[in-house]
Amino acid sequence: MIERWDEMFGKAFYLEITNKERRFLALNSIEDSWDVTQFNSKTNLWYKRTTVFWEDNIIKKVIHEEKRVSNDVVTFVIYREFDTKLLTENREWILPLTSRGKKKKVNATNIMAVTPFGCVFHFYLETLHSIDVGIDVFNCRNNKVLAIGEEEKIHKITNDKDFHDFMNYYMATCPENYFDKIKELRDNKHVTVKYKVGDVFRMEIDRFHYGYGIITGKIKDILKWKELPEKHSLRTLMMVPIMVRYYDICTTSESLSDEDLTNIPLSRVDICGDNDIIWGTHKIIGHKELNVDDIEFNLVCTRFQEFNKHVTTHTYDSLVADGIVKSPNNYKLYVEWGMASAFIDDNQISPKLKEYLVDYKSPHGGVNMSIRNLGKKGYKYKYNLLNQENSKIREEIFRCLQLSSNASFDDFAIQFGGLTKEQILKKLQS
Repeated sequence: MIERWDEMFGKAFYLEITNKERRFLALNSIEDSWDVTQFNSKTNLWYKRTTVFWEDNIIKKVIHEEKRVSNDVVTFVIYREFDTKLLTENREWILPLTSRGKKKKVNATNIMAVTPFGCVFHFYLETLHSIDVGIDVFNCRNNKVLAIGEEEKIHKITNDKDFHDFMNYYMATCPENYFDKIKELRDNKHVTVKYKVGDVFRMEIDRFHYGYGIITGKIKDILKWKELPEKHSLRTLMMVPIMVRYYDICTTSESLSDEDLTNIPLSRVDICGDNDIIWGTHKIIGHKELNVDDIEFNLVCTRFQEFNKHVTTHTYDSLVADGIVKSPNNYKLYVEWGMASAFIDDNQISPKLKEYLVDYKSPHGGVNMSIRNLGKKGYKYKYNLLNQENSKIREEIFRCLQLSSNASFDDFAIQFGGLTKEQILKKLQS
């Protein structure tokens, strides 16, 4: 078993981060005086190595590595390093964090279960079907994130040398205020922010650029509306979801006001957890009274056989799209837009629409865990029926519903018993 771990990991870490690089990644240095303990474990396809750094009886830093092995080929690598301060009893027991807690055995599981007291650097590399690489730096205690950007350069990192090449570039190009951002990430306290519909917020896109967005709805409030059908996509969402739209702007200015954004177009609506707002990751910078042009709901179209209490609006469609259930010859369609919804029986679905739907999967069955404007790169953008590139599918759906091919939101609402944008706006404002 020990030989297998040496084969998997070698003697060195997958990324041999230098102390100079750690400073730019919001991490503490590794001191020469620290002792080291390693724990090895395996869960299904995953080999794990957890390295613990000690100062006396205190755990100061942890490096956790994982490798997924399929048919003797490594297809996923994870490197996570974080700073912490875990007090132990003789390096055998982790002392409780509160007066009501109990001490726990020092092992990898119990160490990793404690939220780090310092910042976290996370790197992953997946190679199973296509190469996917990512770097994240964040603080779990205050929910702050370092806006690194540089996706194209990061995507080229496949080994330790590539990482150092990237870090040399990154360190040489940081702006003057970079370590002010690092200090905020490390030292800021956890906050809870109150927000309301119409609040405008700022996002850090990378080290140099900012984006802006606006909150256009609170799902938990909409769920209370008597006009919302019992079978509706919004009723199945997890977390505390909100509706947001992003301004079509990427700027070096972090001081734009809501008035500065008045004439900037808005993106499609996105449904996200409110974490980034309520915990201050994205700062609220202003407020505007919504108008009807700010109101948008996703146009949902999913396949189904029969609805019952165990089946959501997206259950069957997801099973078909993921290949768990074979694509059926006969099915019905559920169509939803705002508070209104309609059904199309199999014999009412045109051959052209069935052809369009062979490669289509509704992207509106869940919640984004973070608020992040992916623009045209996102999966949701590609399959959004409100986008011009999907106009043929949308128009054919409307024809099957005996609507005009260019039917508006209000046309759909009036035909199928929903609320118009003006009516929705009044309810949101109340």
